[in-house]
Amino acid sequence: MRHFVLWFTKITGALPMLLFIRPKVCREGKRPSGKGAVVVMNHTAMLDFATVLLLFPARTVRVLMAEVLFRKGKLLSWFLRGMRGIMVERNGAEGADFLGEAARAIEKGDAVGVFPEGKLNPGGRDFGKLLPFKPGAAYIALTTGAPVIANYCDGAYSWRRRTRVMQGEPIALRERFPGAIDEERIGRATAFLELEVARLKRELSRRVEAERRDRRTLLDRYIRGHIGRMMALGFRPRYYYTDKAAQGRVLPPGSIVISNHTDFFDPPMLCTAFRKNLVRMVAGEALYRRPALKWLLDRLSCIPIDREAVDVGAFREMLRVLARGDCVGIFPEGEMSKGGGIGPFRAGLLLVAAKSGAPIVMAYIGRPYRALRKRQAIWIDTPVRFSGELTAENLEKNAEMLRERMLQLKARLDEEEGRR
Repeated sequence: MRHFVLWFTKITGALPMLLFIRPKVCREGKRPSGKGAVVVMNHTAMLDFATVLLLFPARTVRVLMAEVLFRKGKLLSWFLRGMRGIMVERNGAEGADFLGEAARAIEKGDAVGVFPEGKLNPGGRDFGKLLPFKPGAAYIALTTGAPVIANYCDGAYSWRRRTRVMQGEPIALRERFPGAIDEERIGRATAFLELEVARLKRELSRRVEAERRDRRTLLDRYIRGHIGRMMALGFRPRYYYTDKAAQGRVLPPGSIVISNHTDFFDPPMLCTAFRKNLVRMVAGEALYRRPALKWLLDRLSCIPIDREAVDVGAFREMLRVLARGDCVGIFPEGEMSKGGGIGPFRAGLLLVAAKSGAPIVMAYIGRPYRALRKRQAIWIDTPVRFSGELTAENLEKNAEMLRERMLQLKARLDEEEGRR
């Protein structure tokens, strides 16, 4: 009978809670299995209790609950005890009794849910600041030897948004902090758990931001398609190919497109040339300082980069885009070239090709843009790959080789256009 309330609530409440909370769980590893664990999560709303239960639908999770909840009436107290909640007396000498009950629950194979902030933290929603952690979770994990499963929830409980949870891999806290269980050891373990939940918060924030950038609305698709149609009608591009394999203008998944850069029309022209693929152009961060231009670049799914510094964030974003199968467009000269020449290639921009092993497709854009008067000419080369070891010397060597290849494409395009 003591388990009836818990499982009846889980079964009958699963569908309504799934429809309302709609949890999206991001896991760093496989779904945790086994018996006996300490489940740690930040605490922003009362619905966090339901979220913890949804994370482990087939396991009994006994959540630590403040004594004030058990004193709001006999019916609520009966329900919380039926849900196998463990009452925490936060004041008084009997306040440590919950630790023994939690240890006994873990010995029986149950999981114990802990909100180590100790109280509600509404300001922590949507990646807000965490409150300092209490030592209870670390003490339970150290005394029982149970693994700790850290979680971070964004607290977005609304029918308009999905609740997102980032779940880390199980942590053997006793192995990380061996020795006698004293105040100093518990303090270090508590600080470690706080840092772990903060890390999960940053990781979830990064993933949510990446998801937002990857999301392409109907407006985004329309703008990208409309610009492509305008480019095709206005400049009527004529294409030349190194071999027949490139004639379909379909890029291999996760390719890098590099081109010369002489005009502001170059980025949309490359996207038009490879319209069957999503090519995300790399754009200088300075362009994003203009609100209207920033809005347009976001609609076109461009990747901002700080050209004046080593932009690790942009580098990671390019690797992520390539890993998911989309393509990245780069102008390796690093800036717009005046006079129609081809400047030196920046070896740093080719680091993403070396790190990812992605195929490189070169495209040379010919004459200056003259809308409705002369057709634009583009030469598309066969895909190549970065060769050799990942060293600074080899990066420079490959950059020079690619520049020499681009000069060859320029010569061939000039020759073909001269025959017309």
